[in-house]
Amino acid sequence: MKGKISRIEKDTVKMKDGTMKDKFDIWFEGDTKQYETWSCPFKVGDEAEGTVSERVWNDKTYYSIKFARASTGGGFQPRGKSPEEIKAQTRSFANSYAKDIAVACIEKGIIMDSKGIDAAIIHYTNLFKGQLEG
Repeated sequence: MKGKISRIEKDTVKMKDGTMKDKFDIWFEGDTKQYETWSCPFKVGDEAEGTVSERVWNDKTYYSIKFARASTGGGFQPRGKSPEEIKAQTRSFANSYAKDIAVACIEKGIIMDSKGIDAAIIHYTNLFKGQLEG
């Protein structure tokens, strides 16, 4: 199924395990069917493509759609963010990863003082920041 989305309705559903999950009802231009999905990365007016399945329950036919994923090339892919936001996000990820490694080194007794902690965090922050920025 491929087409232009004409309408989207979002509903929050309580699952059997008690968690809440968003369900989307989607309509396409020129198609009267309502399609259900648990994930909708699109907005009204977007061109979308997906695989449709059909099920009958209580004599009513329901249509589900699973959207095809566009190839992004992998890796860290910013989407619609300003350069400042991208840099801030990259620093945040790098700092988080560096902190995790420093904590693991402290727990294993590899690092035992504040100078070692500082050096490890600076080193790993720069390493991960470089990897994230490509």
